[in-house]
Amino acid sequence: MTAEMLERILDKCIKEARILVVRLYYYDEPFLIRDMPKMVALCHKYNLPVTISSNLNVFDKYGPAILQEALETLMISVSGFTQPVYERSHKGGDIERVKANMAKVAQLRSPKTHVQVSWHHYRYNEHEMPLMRDYARKLGFAFVSYATSLLPLERAMRVWETGMDDPLGEDLLIPVGAAREACYARRHWECDGQNRVLTVNGDGLITNCNNRINRGNLRGSLFDTTVPALLKARKTDADCIGCKAIGGHIYAMQAYTRPEWSPMRLAGVFCRRLGIEGYVESLASGIYGRALLPLAERWTPKKAGR
Repeated sequence: MTAEMLERILDKCIKEARILVVRLYYYDEPFLIRDMPKMVALCHKYNLPVTISSNLNVFDKYGPAILQEALETLMISVSGFTQPVYERSHKGGDIERVKANMAKVAQLRSPKTHVQVSWHHYRYNEHEMPLMRDYARKLGFAFVSYATSLLPLERAMRVWETGMDDPLGEDLLIPVGAAREACYARRHWECDGQNRVLTVNGDGLITNCNNRINRGNLRGSLFDTTVPALLKARKTDADCIGCKAIGGHIYAMQAYTRPEWSPMRLAGVFCRRLGIEGYVESLASGIYGRALLPLAERWTPKKAGR
């Protein structure tokens, strides 16, 4: 995406909706995008907070300029502290380069930028989590562990439909098939992706679901519709109806281990009804990311020999 396209998107959306945050990433690497410093500055011109997520294998070319714009949140995704463990999930990545770039971020970031190290928690990497947590905290970064899901969503739903395991899901704390019943029981919950997330690609094309990446997920140009019309159309979209009927949205949001009426869920409902949603997401992600871990132990397959 170019800065010019982003400006067109923001000009339109800010007139048609209340924007809580701009996430300048979507199955891509923001630190490879030439216009990213301009795009962060552009969001700030509209008084909009910015979140970026990166695996931080690259940094030097555009990273310093991006940090100079004092984005609000930088999330760094990692899955190991040593190379043999890290490369199992982050194929082609170099954890020593990542750690060196983390140190550069610590030196260059603005006090206004919150940095969070997001640990992708698998069965095989738990023993290295304390090492990365200590390193992150030494640099002044927050550390949050997430139990992972199989994404994009169409891969998980294929497992549910066929009963055949996906090889990419073998290391998950909670097997894809085991999560199906819990998702179905919560299928009546709202879908945040349907109601509150608008994903637009570099050509200005809208994606219907922010957890799918196939071409059938595209719904035309943002500039040929309005945000309210788009959100309304999702209520009767065949893909959305089919997904919600089996709780696919619950899997995508990693909400399948949450109790029906937890304090955090009540707070979220309360905030939405008051029109102040967006203030509990960071707290909820931290709590529920960790909450998945003990529950996952119930579903660890004994036959896997782990």
